[in-house]
Amino acid sequence: MPVFVLTLFRGFMLLSGLVTSIPSPAQYSMSEVKSPSSKVRPVGQDVADLLKGTARFNYQAIPSCRPIDSGGVALDDIFKALPLSDYSVKDGTTLLVKNMPPVESQGGLPICHGYSAAAIVQQYLCEVDNWDCQHLSQERKIAPIGMATYSKLSDAKKKINDFEGYEGVVLAGSGALNLINGAVFIGMTYSNICYPYEKVVAENSNDTRVLDDKFEKLKSSYKDAHRDPQSACIDCLADELQRDFDKKVAANDLKAAVAQDTFEKFLYSTLLYGCDEVVEIVPKPVVHVFPSATGGAAYKRVRQDEVQPSQRLSSYGPTIEKIRGVLATGRPVQVDGICVDGKPNACKSGHSVVIAGYREMCSSSGKGCREALLIHNSWGEDWQEKHDGGWVDAYTLLETTGYASGTLSWLTDPLPTSGWDRVKFEN
Repeated sequence: MPVFVLTLFRGFMLLSGLVTSIPSPAQYSMSEVKSPSSKVRPVGQDVADLLKGTARFNYQAIPSCRPIDSGGVALDDIFKALPLSDYSVKDGTTLLVKNMPPVESQGGLPICHGYSAAAIVQQYLCEVDNWDCQHLSQERKIAPIGMATYSKLSDAKKKINDFEGYEGVVLAGSGALNLINGAVFIGMTYSNICYPYEKVVAENSNDTRVLDDKFEKLKSSYKDAHRDPQSACIDCLADELQRDFDKKVAANDLKAAVAQDTFEKFLYSTLLYGCDEVVEIVPKPVVHVFPSATGGAAYKRVRQDEVQPSQRLSSYGPTIEKIRGVLATGRPVQVDGICVDGKPNACKSGHSVVIAGYREMCSSSGKGCREALLIHNSWGEDWQEKHDGGWVDAYTLLETTGYASGTLSWLTDPLPTSGWDRVKFEN
């Protein structure tokens, strides 16, 4: 059963004189959101190919997103805090983004790209509509699990700006693609009413390994039921969803979910399908991506094979300068492709975070000064508190990305343009 949700192109209506002003961002029932089908733009084959995978933006094809040491590399060596016993903040160097949403935990669900993109879009909406991002209602709060659907079209026949094309909770995704597809082309995403996953995380004491085990068990149950639907115990699967994930799914809906050909689509069908509560992303912002091999060329004309996934397109100096510049405007920056197994050119475990602050730290023992970044991580408040509130050494963190295409992405205020003209590739 399709979800009949189409995007309301307010910019089109404003420019065409159908409305005289743009209302403030609000929540809409999906049944209320309409779109003139004549304005839907088809996707070029190169972009459609890109949306089937995430290598062009985040070369970690299987991001772990989890706060579990892997590959013999300690995570504290990557998210390295400067010792306050030796380093102090240099006066006049601190940049902090205001009105950030609270730090949350992804638990055992590897969708850090959904959490980072949700935080970026949430802060944008809070600023343009004067919301208090620290105290949002469930209606206004963006569901990170919903943002995680925008990394890949589930149906290659769908158009990039067709909400119905994103029907899978993508577990190997790109925060940059989430922003491009969700904020620019769709213009709305699920509100937290649809599935307040943070309650499940809290019920499991934010224990990543416990939740990871539960998701793996659910995946196994889905595969067994999908392989032999006639013998599948639907009631057993329903009990598992209710017990482990606080989600009640009717038997007929669960049978339809089991018929889905991937676990990502199964998660979507059980956790999000049927919910008609969305947060509209209006006015639609501009998405910036850095670094880029195209230097601002139209994205739809970029062939996927023009950039090798691990190709180093920038370096620390230009990257940290770009971050400082964006933070100075009051907007956070998303970082994709953090290699948590210490092998940027052949990474198997990646991560995405949001940068919400910058400062210089100078040593009292003659070691000089270093730059530090305040990261908004999806590993929960406990992790933040144990890591100097989220302040980490900038160079150590950024070097793990390899500076591949789309390492950084952020939003700026809307322009009187549409479609791909709202996606800016920078070098």
